[in-house]
Amino acid sequence: MSESWLAYLARVRKWQLTFAVHCEFGSLPMPRELVYERQVGDYRQDGRNRFREAGGQLVVTVKGRGGLALCGGKPVELRAGDAFLHNHRDPDVCYFLPAGAGGWEFLWISFAGAASEQLISEINRAYGYLFRLPLDSGLVPELMELRRFGGTVRAMAPLAAAEFALRILASAAGGVENDLRMSPSSRLAQKAQELIESNPGEENSIGLLATRLGVSREHLARVFRERTGMTLRGCLAERRLCLGRELLSAGEFSVKEVAQKCGFGSQSGFCRAYRRRFGSSPGGR
Repeated sequence: MSESWLAYLARVRKWQLTFAVHCEFGSLPMPRELVYERQVGDYRQDGRNRFREAGGQLVVTVKGRGGLALCGGKPVELRAGDAFLHNHRDPDVCYFLPAGAGGWEFLWISFAGAASEQLISEINRAYGYLFRLPLDSGLVPELMELRRFGGTVRAMAPLAAAEFALRILASAAGGVENDLRMSPSSRLAQKAQELIESNPGEENSIGLLATRLGVSREHLARVFRERTGMTLRGCLAERRLCLGRELLSAGEFSVKEVAQKCGFGSQSGFCRAYRRRFGSSPGGR
């Protein structure tokens, strides 16, 4: 006689906590379950076979080892502290207990709703699926501490639940964001922004900025767009025009003088750019 689904869950789940959110907000991610699980034998979960399961989950290996295959690529071995984040029905994700592994113990927390799926998809696109979480500090001990509520249903207000879910997702991806923030390309983009902000009235061309920073203009323009989401030329123009509006509001200079102080070659060029950006002429007409 085959094992029932309830009997299977009772065997593999060492403890679990369910979150009940009163009046869920569809625009925000919501936590659903927190589970500590141990798998032995034949175990495999394939996103291609889970199209009815909405939402996603964060999985952290605690003991033993597991396996993760992404986009049909070569499987990655998961050791203690290795974590992955994915949507349940993501067809590019398959996780399993490798042959000869003996056992795999992992902690997972699931998130419900379309907002959770969208956010997890965006994190996967930006940062990937794999993360590293220490078992002795930060997120994992905090989640393990909730074991004392195991077997219960924890009621949460919607905004508190969303804050909890977002904090977990932010903690998971925080290491990647720190690496990006400290990377050479991120520092280069930051230095370019600092030059623009410190001297907004100078005629800072892309070539001049690149020379000051010791890189090619092509490299600077590409890195700046990758790290900030806007073009370097657009950033320069925006800062000059904002400075122009501030100077005009002060009423101490003529339009021609403001155009010069903002690094524009002519008053007419300044006026055209100002109208495109703010919908009115610098004179207010």
